[in-house]
Amino acid sequence: MNATKAEHLGSISNVAPKKLAIILKDYPYKMGESYFHRELHTLSQHFTEIVLFSRHNCEEGETFHFQVPEGVKVVNISVRQTWRSKLQTVVTAVLQDGFKHVFDDIRNGQTPVNLLTLKTALAYDDMATLHGKAIEAELLRSGNTTDDFIWYSYWCDEAAYLLAKWREGNRISFAFSRTHGFDIYPSRHPFSYLPYRQFIADHLNVVMCISNDGASLLQERHATASSKFQVAHLGVENLPRMHMEKRKPLKILSLSNIVPIKNLEAIIQALSEWNGHKIYWHHMGGGGMDEYESGIIRLANEKLGNKGNIDFTFHGFIPPSMVLGKIGELKPHVLVNSSHFEGIPVSMMEVASLGIPIIGPHICGVPEIVMREENGFTFHPIDAEHLLECITRFVELTDVEFEEMCRISQEIQRQQFSASVNYKVLAEFIEAEANLHE
Repeated sequence: MNATKAEHLGSISNVAPKKLAIILKDYPYKMGESYFHRELHTLSQHFTEIVLFSRHNCEEGETFHFQVPEGVKVVNISVRQTWRSKLQTVVTAVLQDGFKHVFDDIRNGQTPVNLLTLKTALAYDDMATLHGKAIEAELLRSGNTTDDFIWYSYWCDEAAYLLAKWREGNRISFAFSRTHGFDIYPSRHPFSYLPYRQFIADHLNVVMCISNDGASLLQERHATASSKFQVAHLGVENLPRMHMEKRKPLKILSLSNIVPIKNLEAIIQALSEWNGHKIYWHHMGGGGMDEYESGIIRLANEKLGNKGNIDFTFHGFIPPSMVLGKIGELKPHVLVNSSHFEGIPVSMMEVASLGIPIIGPHICGVPEIVMREENGFTFHPIDAEHLLECITRFVELTDVEFEEMCRISQEIQRQQFSASVNYKVLAEFIEAEANLHE
């Protein structure tokens, strides 16, 4: 997807768009989809009525974390699987040939033949059915039908599967999904299985990928529907360049939850082998103070605690609204991300907007924002020695080279990951595509 196509499609029809329905996980109750908030504000300027169907399992008295724009209605459709619902799903699958989609996945080599495959697929069916019933009940109460809306699944998961089934049954005319990371790469899942990907690709109108890498992978994997996979980058606000002090001492920032996939062990190992001048390492983000997070902090103390040239601080969880302020307070010279897996991290977009260079893993969509040796360096995430080499090369940059890296980092964000541009193009694209299907 690009601006030219959106403008062309927009000129084809002046039909007023339908209402927009979006299915999410936790927004606006929790912060996990905080990057959706800016997108929603843009969409609300293009659609007079938006309904958010949040699948968040609310606790008693729980309130919104985000204030939604005027004209946006939030409906909670939290459901819980029960033995009865699972049994009904199995019976339905047997009576209505519902196993066909699983057998298609097995035949196409998407998953091995075993009971876990069936269990995973049936869980998809069960959740799609339960959420579908909850949505239909709300539509009935409000006097609407499914075909009164354009449908948008923010994740390519059970919700996207539900919309694909509705389109197969001609219950809706236009539906699309985003894909981010976990919903693109099967390796993130047990026995590398993401159910019903081909079915979803066949029946949704468009699947919007947040990275070129994800789009290319899906186009190759689902060649018969390759034209449906398009790139729609996320975006962040365009911020002023941050003034940074000299790189002695060097200030490193890492920004993530403390969970195994973020691989903070690599940063600790690399810094344990650093013999140069002083480095201050700041980590922002927590993991709930579970056993793994405690282990990471303990490992850092063991390997770095006695090194006179390394200081480190774990700042714990920082609310998203305070992250940029904290970054401005710390004034890091470089963001270091050592994850085993990423789509394109919003944290990289945010620091790039401030003109901060990045050292990140050469995986998935990361090379689309970390241009090698232009605004940072990439390394193999399981190679702490390679990360150490990247840190060394960053330290050895001249002041002129460092300044150029800062400039290019912000330039990349402005050109590819600007919220004001990307979400406007997305909204116009949805309008135009939906009008074509009226």
